[in-house]
Amino acid sequence: MKNYFVALGFIFFLFSGLQSVSQNGWTVYDESNTSMLTESYSTIAVDGSGIIWCGSHYSGIYKFDGTNWTWVTNSNSGILSNYIRDIEIGNDNKVWVATSKGLSVFNGVSLTNYDTSNAGFNGVDVYSLGEDNNGKIWLSSSNSSFTSCNITTFDGSIWTNLTGYPSQIDSAEFYDYKFTSTNVAWIGGEVGITKHNGSFSFYPYATTGIWSTQAVAVDSYDNVWAVGFDGILKYNGSSWHVWLNTTDLGFTSSTYYSDMLIDGNILWITCNQGLIKFNMSSETIIEVYDETNSPLTHGCLNAISKDASGNLWLATSIGIIKMNPSQTGINTLNQSEVISTFPNPSTGIFNLKFSESKNYTYKVYSDEGVLVATGKGFDSDFDVDLSAMVDGLYHIVVYDDNSVYKTIKLIKAN
Repeated sequence: MKNYFVALGFIFFLFSGLQSVSQNGWTVYDESNTSMLTESYSTIAVDGSGIIWCGSHYSGIYKFDGTNWTWVTNSNSGILSNYIRDIEIGNDNKVWVATSKGLSVFNGVSLTNYDTSNAGFNGVDVYSLGEDNNGKIWLSSSNSSFTSCNITTFDGSIWTNLTGYPSQIDSAEFYDYKFTSTNVAWIGGEVGITKHNGSFSFYPYATTGIWSTQAVAVDSYDNVWAVGFDGILKYNGSSWHVWLNTTDLGFTSSTYYSDMLIDGNILWITCNQGLIKFNMSSETIIEVYDETNSPLTHGCLNAISKDASGNLWLATSIGIIKMNPSQTGINTLNQSEVISTFPNPSTGIFNLKFSESKNYTYKVYSDEGVLVATGKGFDSDFDVDLSAMVDGLYHIVVYDDNSVYKTIKLIKAN
């Protein structure tokens, strides 16, 4: 075991006093307003002290305490490599860093490095991490050519290489780990999604409807959510539901996803189209942030995390971006047939006009995702009454007789 005892606050390069660029709930940190290098950031995590850990592809790690940026590199700290694959914050607040040359672990006082010389994983390149409910670390590693990929667990003393891979995932790459309340592991990977509950169960495209699974999330009901090359996936324990890019989500077939995060009833998803706000209760997209309404550029998003104040932190190819969801505007999708919503804001009565007369049904959700009203409209012009609701932001999901939904923002204000 290699241990590096360092005074973390003094040996690293420290930068402060530079101003970030802020607008409408967005704050951008890049080489123009910090001493960060021009770099693409691959991963991001927030520790229990509120420190933001930002892993880059080639320049090591940048830490941010809200005021100062600290640069952590192979040369000034002893981490195994400046190519950072993933960062996982443990339940004990240890910071686990996956690199191209092994695993580096900060415990707040010292740094411990693990590689094939002193640890039980098979490949030198560690590229994804997770922690289960018992504090056991799960990691994926491979040899330099990625022809041999494996999953290893570490309980703090014993390294265990998992065995019994189904043939479809033998030597496949694994990208993400999430765990249910009963500690069942769901694993996103190169060729699909896999469950491990003492043994492996692999779910191929023919079962789920999506190919390579880039990220996984588990909600408070133990529903499993995933994103892949084809769209968004949900598994409720007995059946799979997929929202496809072109037919259900209104995206192009070239849409691809990189990460996801659950925040109450909201599923935040990063993809090359932008940052998606998906309501898990209504099972609809209610917002998309892209180059038209945010600092994000097409294809810039790589990873997402959240701090204790509810701010979202985004690792991107253009720097590190902080988003305050309560201060950002809304970009509503799929409203080509909506002629008007008037008045909006309203004290309670909203008149909706559509380009066609159809049998419409609707559901109204609070901004927290709670269903507050339902109704029907039988013409191109009908009213929605929210007079009994408290003032605030609401989302109405309108279905026509072909079950094609439209999502509209309503603001009730007396």
